[in-house]
Amino acid sequence: MSQSNVNLLNLPDEILLLILKKLNNIDVLYSFIDVNNDHLNSLALEKIFSDTLNFVSIDNVSAIDQQKFDRFCKVILPKIHENVKCFILEPLSMKCILLAAEYSNLTERKLFNFTQYVGLNYFTTHNRSYPSLSLCDSPSISFSSATLSYLSINVSTFDDCLYLLDGRLKQLSTLIVQIYKTSKSSSVIPITDNLPNLKCFSLTCYFLFDIYDEHILLLLHRMTYLEKLTLYLCIKIRDRFIDRSHLENEILLYMPRLHSFTFYISTYDRAADLFRYVPRQDIQRIDTNIGHEQYMANMINYISIDEAESSTP
Repeated sequence: MSQSNVNLLNLPDEILLLILKKLNNIDVLYSFIDVNNDHLNSLALEKIFSDTLNFVSIDNVSAIDQQKFDRFCKVILPKIHENVKCFILEPLSMKCILLAAEYSNLTERKLFNFTQYVGLNYFTTHNRSYPSLSLCDSPSISFSSATLSYLSINVSTFDDCLYLLDGRLKQLSTLIVQIYKTSKSSSVIPITDNLPNLKCFSLTCYFLFDIYDEHILLLLHRMTYLEKLTLYLCIKIRDRFIDRSHLENEILLYMPRLHSFTFYISTYDRAADLFRYVPRQDIQRIDTNIGHEQYMANMINYISIDEAESSTP
């Protein structure tokens, strides 16, 4: 080692830190981490050199060559990941850097040189839905909240929806649920009292089910303080189609504070005695029962010779 280097290393840490601060953080980390000098390695691991890391090219010249970049991702970033608070990135390097470690204190990412095409590739997805959750086997102590007021969630079965309303989320005022699988509802799920804090409820079921009267109606009857309701349901094996009279007597009657009701309800049944189920005067009607005019209609679609669907949009 030359005399000049010896003199440099003999300087107090305060002076060395002042000198290193004049350099680019990327250069400090690459030059002094794991270079067989414990003193310099210790200085380079100071948080001031890794809280903000800039990997952006300057004047079309890469700020870091491939060999240097590989060493950063494989060796350096895993050592300093807890110190990183801000990344300055561009498309070519972003993915490798973000996957190199878990950055628990990362609070800011600045993105440069992003074209519209690149941005669309990074920030859009072809997956139309989030994975559904199954909560039936989870005890109430495993997830609960005394403060959560808004929840939008995809669940596997209707039982999961019931578990969300068993008292573990006492302050919930808005619940938006999408159900993706058909399943017989369990009789052992605890049914609690009315839900006085629930003001907005949305239920979407992506399957044909036969638990409407036994379970969904019972759940809706607990929502006496509801102000906004959205239903998307496809019902099978029911001896009557869902019509205006049913909505008034079995849903609206139990929700005196309701001021918004958006729904699409399909009922699938055999076509025999069809017009006994849907009175002609109810096929199309203006309804004003919840405070403002809304259009309500029953539409009959013949699926086959002996099957029909009644839709109430």
